[in-house]
Amino acid sequence: MLMLMNIMAVISSATLVAAVSRADLQPSFKTFRCRHPVVHVASSTLEVQKVVEKYRQQGNATIRTTHSLFHSSAPFTCASWNAPGSGSSASSSMQRRTAVTLVLNMSSVIRWDAAAAEITVGATMELYDLVAVELKQRGYTLPSMSVPAHGGLTVGGTITTAAHGMNSRPGQSHIMDSIASITIVTGEGKITVVKADTTLLSGVVGGVGLLGVVTEVTFKAVPRTKTRLSVFPYTDDADLVENVNKLRAIKAYDGVFVSWRPDSGMYTVHATETVAWDTPSVPAGAAVGPFNTLTAGAPPTFIDMITSTIATWNQPGGAVTANSLISTFGQQLLSIPWTAYTDKKGNTMPLDHAKFPVVVGETADIATSVPCAENSKDAAGNTCLWSRTAASDGLAIWGTEVAVADTQETFASVVADIRKVVSQDLNPAAAGKPGMSALLPVGDIIFRWGARASMIFGGARQGPIMYVETQGLTNARPSNNNQFPIRNMFALDIVEQVLLCKYKGIPHFGKNFVRTFTHPACALKTTMQQQLAEFKQLQAQHDPLLLFEPQLFTRFLKGSSMSSAACDVRRECFCTSDLHCATRFKCVRSSAFPEHKVCKPPADFDAGRA
Repeated sequence: MLMLMNIMAVISSATLVAAVSRADLQPSFKTFRCRHPVVHVASSTLEVQKVVEKYRQQGNATIRTTHSLFHSSAPFTCASWNAPGSGSSASSSMQRRTAVTLVLNMSSVIRWDAAAAEITVGATMELYDLVAVELKQRGYTLPSMSVPAHGGLTVGGTITTAAHGMNSRPGQSHIMDSIASITIVTGEGKITVVKADTTLLSGVVGGVGLLGVVTEVTFKAVPRTKTRLSVFPYTDDADLVENVNKLRAIKAYDGVFVSWRPDSGMYTVHATETVAWDTPSVPAGAAVGPFNTLTAGAPPTFIDMITSTIATWNQPGGAVTANSLISTFGQQLLSIPWTAYTDKKGNTMPLDHAKFPVVVGETADIATSVPCAENSKDAAGNTCLWSRTAASDGLAIWGTEVAVADTQETFASVVADIRKVVSQDLNPAAAGKPGMSALLPVGDIIFRWGARASMIFGGARQGPIMYVETQGLTNARPSNNNQFPIRNMFALDIVEQVLLCKYKGIPHFGKNFVRTFTHPACALKTTMQQQLAEFKQLQAQHDPLLLFEPQLFTRFLKGSSMSSAACDVRRECFCTSDLHCATRFKCVRSSAFPEHKVCKPPADFDAGRA
């Protein structure tokens, strides 16, 4: 969410767009705030060019591009941010640069070429508007499930972070497969049209805006289709690997999405296939679309209840009073319906997938959710889960995602390693405590698969990949007030390190946290050495002054961690000493994977003593 405070004009020249000072940016994840002395707002490619040219001539700025609501948990969005110690991440020359935020206001259709079935849109158009509004009303769509399900993401943000859906078919798996061209303004102030199947496009997609500001995108649309969604809800995970591999082997499926709670031993699978437009909808006579439980439709009282419960659970002794509700929340996440239907009276109701294990609806509707702006309310007074209420700051979303090579053994191996962590690190946390069960944080572990793609970053360059994601909810508090970490997050911290180190995983640049990109033992500068060398060549051509390089990327290139007191609580580091942990927590070796350290609570944490 973008909150511009103490707004004042700093540039009066009519040749530049409006600028404001003291901008305070915060993502929907609520994990950091950007610090930018100057903000420009641009509504066209030419206006973007003027801003870039101004600072190119001055040679003393770092420009980062965003929009009025951004969805990142790692501060690549920021030239600098407010995490303690972040200033040391840049070289002395970059520290003297002016931090500039360029806010794009470019969310309209620019051109529609009916003969070629190509649509050109501004970079801040949301995916929902692209797929479920503009293309849908023209009788077209994009390949089923090839874009993220969160419809509030922008086109530009999706492209520059290589965000993805769950389609695993070659040529349909990534959003770049549907791109005809991208217009960017380079660090040299040049307006450049980047064509498909070029080296530059491979760098722009997933390049977090380092090669230029994305302003316009032209997509190749396909005739409208329907999607058949098969749901296998809440299944015992004893045969997880065998059952999922059988589903993946079914050629009709475009993609398979697995949501797993290894602590409770249950999982849910969603599998999709593209079907002809004239396929009857299921339920019959209903308009089937997304049910946006995680993005809209939550009463403030419900938000307050979850927020309060999680806050209690994270505190010393909190498991004694909150474990039962936390377990219930975790189970409910696995049973959340993907879809809803609208009856003839216009009422929208979630589908019971036990009654309708297979649903059919328009691809444009099923693929993307309706966006939810912070503090917005529907007619019933429901709002987003992350909205502030009278009693709380709402909920924060946390999430990590790492892409690993998808070999025949990868899925089984990763599942076995996660089970090992649960057995040897998580379960002992509840040992000897009557009535207690060792629970992972409110959320789930997700598996998706993708095909090979030519993007330099994103993990798919060498062949098919498997995305392993952990995500969930916690109570939203300013990072410097987080006295204790999310309870039992240490188990997922181990999993994250195993994915980065053992599997040489590539993190999603729109998700994850600072520490994911700066792991001291498994530095990405080594894992991604070949990709970085190729990318740096493009950067030298299109941004020789490094106008677009943020502090986090500079630190990422150096492979230097961001260690400071309690940095583990803020997700800025993986601990190497007790200093990095919350009060009385210890930095200890994992029992399952002793090569990795995590912060664990003291033995008497649930006796209520801080």
